[in-house]
Amino acid sequence: MGGEEMSMKEEAQPPLPSIQNTQANKGQAQNLKNFRSALQTLRDTVKMPTPQSCQIRAATMKEAAAEDVNVTFEDQEKINKFSWYRSRISELKREIDKNQLQNLEDACDDIMMVNDNSVMIPYQVSDVFMRHFQEKTQEMLEDVKKNLQGEIDALESRVESIQRVLVDLKVQLYAKFGSKINLEADTS
Repeated sequence: MGGEEMSMKEEAQPPLPSIQNTQANKGQAQNLKNFRSALQTLRDTVKMPTPQSCQIRAATMKEAAAEDVNVTFEDQEKINKFSWYRSRISELKREIDKNQLQNLEDACDDIMMVNDNSVMIPYQVSDVFMRHFQEKTQEMLEDVKKNLQGEIDALESRVESIQRVLVDLKVQLYAKFGSKINLEADTS
């Protein structure tokens, strides 16, 4: 076995053809010298693996193969559900626009500060502005605010129910796959 093994250095450095300094081969000889110089620079900059690191890597791969878990169709469905639910939560969180609710509350506060009930306040309905008295505008804003708060509450309850499903799926998947699966949110 000792004669059969070749060191990594010998394996990484194949023999190069010899240079004959004849007039006809002078151009080829210069090209070959340049090639050898570039190859040596490459060898100096690239860290070649040692036989020990290759043996360690092979042993690690054998252990991983021995511990490999079979992924069933049901497992794949659970992983897909987990991924879909996680993306759905992201979509729902984007839909929850608390800034719009805050804007409505600010508008209500501003309208309350107007002391004159005879002033017509513009109120946008779709693409059209309609003028209403202060009291009517205040009522309309309160209705919109209640509707928006209801929508936000519904979206938040959907997010919470999906998060409960995600926790259940996460427990099931980690129980089967352990550290071989990463279900944590990407922080980058």
